[in-house]
Amino acid sequence: MSETNIYQQIWESDENQFSVSTRTSCGEWEDETADILLDEQVKASGQREIDLATRPLFHKVNEDKLFDETRTYVSFIKLLDNYAIRSLDPEFTPEQEEHEQLDFISLILSTKPIQLARNYINELGETLSEQQFRVKLQRIWFELYTNYFRGKSTHFASGFEHVFVGEGKYNIRSGDQRETLGTISGYHSWVKFYLDEQNQRVNFLGYKYDLRGNQGPNNPNVVTLQMTQNVTDMGGNVIAKLFKKKGGFFVGPSPECEIALATVASA
Repeated sequence: MSETNIYQQIWESDENQFSVSTRTSCGEWEDETADILLDEQVKASGQREIDLATRPLFHKVNEDKLFDETRTYVSFIKLLDNYAIRSLDPEFTPEQEEHEQLDFISLILSTKPIQLARNYINELGETLSEQQFRVKLQRIWFELYTNYFRGKSTHFASGFEHVFVGEGKYNIRSGDQRETLGTISGYHSWVKFYLDEQNQRVNFLGYKYDLRGNQGPNNPNVVTLQMTQNVTDMGGNVIAKLFKKKGGFFVGPSPECEIALATVASA
């Protein structure tokens, strides 16, 4: 099986995927019955202070499906608050959070995308049992490590945090009442963005497609954007405003599908 084919097979095997619809050129929904109605609106200005998108990115998400206990999303969502936002802050994994990680892995192991990923990796030369593959997933996604990049090191990094949660890069100004500005690294989860948008933690500034060829939101399952994220203290006061000049994520795939795709890519 070719590498290209395995990605397509994993995508098509995703039984928990959400259907997605964008707007037509006339402003109507392509399919108003879709699980997700994605409102990309306008091209971003390129500046953190200018918000040309007056509406949320997610006009609607099927929450009955998102919070269905028989699916994997609820277990995935429990993991999203297990990390410190600021990349320089140390990370710890209490027993409860470790149980949440193990429960999530146990839940996705039996899904088709993860089974396809394991079979493909074994075809490459490994002979991983289900238990060995469980350990591999735990190591790849949740083991803390030090990331060395361009001469700088980031301690307490993890694959799950970077890909799905995101890391805030900003300095703390002790006793300074001015708003601290910073940037966002990672943060490639449509589920997290939807939840953060619902709770006014992030703001969609518009789409940001600038590749050669046809530009614009032509694929409803992919969004490239500019965004800001507010970091608050225990009292709910904004202490930092983070900016992502160009980010993006798949829209609609289940957590197990995204885990499977990225695990194959790292094999």
